[in-house]
Amino acid sequence: MVEEIASVFNRLNESKELKDFREKYPEAYLASFSLVGEKPDSAEWQINYYNPESNKMTSFTMGSVISVTPEQEILKAGEINKLEISEVKISFERSMAAAKEKFLENNTEPVQNNIIILQNSEKLKWHITFVTSSLKVVSYDIDAINGKILEEKSGSLVKKIS
Repeated sequence: MVEEIASVFNRLNESKELKDFREKYPEAYLASFSLVGEKPDSAEWQINYYNPESNKMTSFTMGSVISVTPEQEILKAGEINKLEISEVKISFERSMAAAKEKFLENNTEPVQNNIIILQNSEKLKWHITFVTSSLKVVSYDIDAINGKILEEKSGSLVKKIS
């Protein structure tokens, strides 16, 4: 398991918030880790648990105080697999560096926002999305075991919502 997510996950596992949640929802399981922000190094991890009985997600935001967002409806595009973080071999820093390097090969616009998700969707992967000032969206899927870039997609956020 990679150091930075291990320490955040261990902190959550030792918390009263997760213990209370597990008592109430024993069927729920770890689904993803995510970060959203202009500066991912200073953003707070969000750890998401999926409840297959209710088809809802509960999120734990790992700030100085752990905040809980109770079960929320989700947009589901397929099965939500259990995330086994002990299988993750590629760190957040390494995957972010690989995505940034690839992004800079073809893009000159500054990145305004970052969306990073660690999940087990078909494969265990880091999904890293950059949003530029012109609302161009560039996403990379990076294998969380070997670090290879699995997929690159780009488009416009404006076209997606209009």
